Amino acid sequence: MTESKPENGPSELQLIKEQIARLYDDAEGRTARHLALIGFEQDFPPSGMMFPGGHESYQAYIEARLNFIDGNFIATILLTQACMENFLAGCIIMEELSRQIHGLLAETDTAMPKLPTLKWLLQRSHDWSILCDEDKLMLIQLSEIRNPLSLYRSMSDQTKLSRRSANEDISERELLEGDARLAISIVAKVIPKISNSFVEELLTNLGQMG
Repeated sequence: MTESKPENGPSELQLIKEQIARLYDDAEGRTARHLALIGFEQDFPPSGMMFPGGHESYQAYIEARLNFIDGNFIATILLTQACMENFLAGCIIMEELSRQIHGLLAETDTAMPKLPTLKWLLQRSHDWSILCDEDKLMLIQLSEIRNPLSLYRSMSDQTKLSRRSANEDISERELLEGDARLAISIVAKVIPKISNSFVEELLTNLGQMG
């Protein structure tokens, strides 16, 4: 689909120049964040890994990492949360299938709700050993980073960004960069740990049934 050019709008050449200029804006910061991201992803297998949760979890991570490099920190935080919720839901569905096949699904193991809450996803993932204690705590921390950005907070709330900025005497952007760095580092640590152990073991078990 070709977008129509608005009347009296900028020319394509002007837009191209603007995009090129943006690439050079904060080049030092972009490079530093890219290098940091490479460090966060050091446990990612070079041959690739599975992203349970479908295209949503994978694409959310891809967009989160690109936004982190570009300095779009709120987008990074919100996307990392979206990535993990879809990723965990996919893992739970796979584990439930495996338990059904092996006759290990208990009567108390209720089916996943159509709209599972984060609390439900974390608890079921922990109960079924998809997440260890440390991973669960890190993902709770991730949600605590996300919540003040996706849900309104008044100035009396200590988690509100502008309140934190005033209390800590740090700019909002610096706080957001630190939060985004922590958010994507958590996801980059948890995902390969699950994918490299739980998913591979699960696929092996399912393959033995073939």
